[in-house]
Amino acid sequence: MVFYISFVAGAISAVFIIPLVYSVVKAFLGIGPSGGDVQVAPPIQEVIDAGGGRYRSEENDAPKLTGRIFLWFSNFMWTPFGRKWILDKLMRDNHLFDSRKRYLPEAATFYPTPPFVPFPEESVREDGRNEKEEIETLMYSSAHKNSSDSDGFVFPTILDYLDSYRSGRVTPAVVAERIIESIHASDSLSPPLRAFVQWNETEIRKQALESTRRYSEKDNIRPLEGVPVGVKEEYLAANYRLLNGFSFLPVCAQNLDRRRQESEPVERLLRAGAVLIGITNMHEAGVGSSGSNINKLHQTARNPYDTDRYPGGCSSGSAAAVASGLVPMALG
Repeated sequence: MVFYISFVAGAISAVFIIPLVYSVVKAFLGIGPSGGDVQVAPPIQEVIDAGGGRYRSEENDAPKLTGRIFLWFSNFMWTPFGRKWILDKLMRDNHLFDSRKRYLPEAATFYPTPPFVPFPEESVREDGRNEKEEIETLMYSSAHKNSSDSDGFVFPTILDYLDSYRSGRVTPAVVAERIIESIHASDSLSPPLRAFVQWNETEIRKQALESTRRYSEKDNIRPLEGVPVGVKEEYLAANYRLLNGFSFLPVCAQNLDRRRQESEPVERLLRAGAVLIGITNMHEAGVGSSGSNINKLHQTARNPYDTDRYPGGCSSGSAAAVASGLVPMALG
């Protein structure tokens, strides 16, 4: 009987008393979000005038995890024990509590402030009736150089594809076949390019044949008809898995898949006639600036101009796909 009473008392202490004592000590020593003095930041204009505002690179003390180990660790971190002892420590060691102690004496200001150039009123309606005019305005108002105007080597642009399709020099179906071959060839290199991590050849050919038919029959040709495009793995796209750079399917992706087929940007590209070539590589969860991805499913996308280097950014696959000429545009 005494043993059971002692056991129950110990359990109550572990569940209630120890966390309470820990919280009090943490607040008293100023090691949590509620402790420490409030720091008043100077106005942003004073920082700019003084030549400050430079990014300070500091060493972070956080584990580097990927794949299933990352999944297990993140699940454990949100347990009562992990939240109190692991998460707090990680946030404290990586200065994530600092912003909670800092007071900004002014409203948010964004620098640099780009000049505001409004679209014509009739081209920004939400009903989509003027999407074609809006897309064409954006494309033709941008600086466009044809390959014949340059001394260097450049890849075909969106306008080059459209001009070739309209003139009949090539069809979207032929282009799609060449891109499929090029993706296979790029992934057979050593090291592989790994710009695309998912592609569906049947779906590519289906979309390309539909665009070819529209050009042949001059049937409602859309503004991006037949233009190949890549989409980063953090966007929803029908017939593809939303993995966000992981080698497993996150729970959040499963829930999103049930709600809709495509993200809004993907849906608009397809509605404009673009041919979705596939899903491009990315840094796991997009939380890195190198583009490195070491899991076996994705592997790291390479810089097509120097395969010993990263493409950079978290949208590494989209960058590699455009830089290598596989597609003229990609969502990143």
